[in-house]
Parts: sequence; C-alpha cells; structure tokens
Amino acid sequence: MKRIIQTIILASFPFTHYAQSPECQNFRIGKFQNIDKDGPGTLIKRTEKYQFEKNKTKGTKIKLQINWIDECTYRLKLIKGNRQWNKLDHVPNSPDLIVKITETGSDYYKQVSVFEGLEDLEYESRLKILK
Repeated sequence: MKRIIQTIILASFPFTHYAQSPECQNFRIGKFQNIDKDGPGTLIKRTEKYQFEKNKTKGTKIKLQINWIDECTYRLKLIKGNRQWNKLDHVPNSPDLIVKITETGSDYYKQVSVFEGLEDLEYESRLKILK
C-alpha cells in the first residue's frame, strides 16, 4: 500500500509542479498593454535588451534596460525618459525595478513590481498581449 501511494505521488508531481509554475518564456519579447483600473494604460514594447513604455494619457515615453534574473523575474533600469517623464515627480537616481511574473494566461500575464530597496511599496498589474 505504501508503495502504491509513493508511486501516485511521484507520478502526479510533474503535473502539479507544471500547473503552479507560470510559462514566462512567452512574455520575454513582444508588445503588451498594462490594463489599469481606469482602462487601457501604458503600451510596452519589449526586445531582448530593452523595454520601451509609452503612456498616451500622460504623454510619457521611457526606455529601460532589461536583464532577466530567472525564468519569471527581471530587472528594469531606467535609461532615459522624454520631457513629460522628466516633469513627473520621481525618486532621485531612480532605483531599479524588480518585476516578477506571477500568473500567465493565453492572452495576458500578471506581475508584481517593486523598486529595489523599497520592498514595502509593491505594485500589482495585469498586462494584455498585443503582439
């Protein structure tokens, strides 16, 4: 009986592990839109090295360097922003943003973002795939 239970547990492990782990590889490159409470938000274009963000409502555009830490976590470092971006109130010498993809679907993913060194300020968002 003990052997049967061990076999069932071992046989089901790959399926439970797979179901709990988001498929992040599909979201490394592409076009996405951050869905805010008020509707469509920031448009994002991500390449292997950079992420470009454009917010039509605020008129902001920024370029960030992207470095993948692991399969589902990446670091964004601000490279530059346009005049509208520079007018906004920012943290001086803006720290890197650490982003972790927490859930994936066929046309979206969810992420949690936190500025390095400011871990108590967490931002959760949902992004729609535009490709």
